[in-house]
Amino acid sequence: MITTLDEAAPALESEQATAGPLFLPAVTESLLPLTKKIAGDERPKQFCAIVGGETLLAETRRRVSAITSPGQTLIVVTKRHERYYADTFAGVPSHTRAAL
Repeated sequence: MITTLDEAAPALESEQATAGPLFLPAVTESLLPLTKKIAGDERPKQFCAIVGGETLLAETRRRVSAITSPGQTLIVVTKRHERYYADTFAGVPSHTRAAL
């Protein structure tokens, strides 16, 4: 897994086409009461299924996959949230994700 943004650049530059979006985790308190009610803990909103059965991160990955290949998309998360995304990244190539 990539652990710095400097490590991410060569991985994306090796692809032929333009790289997909960079997902940056935003930690805010505004939805905390809602996510706590839905998930039973204080997870960030991107790791919560607010509408439907998918987390916001999974929904975004699905939408992005319609316009670019998974190998051209870099997903950036924070190490401290690993318990919320570990299952989500099963099967995701390590060069397409960064935990900072």
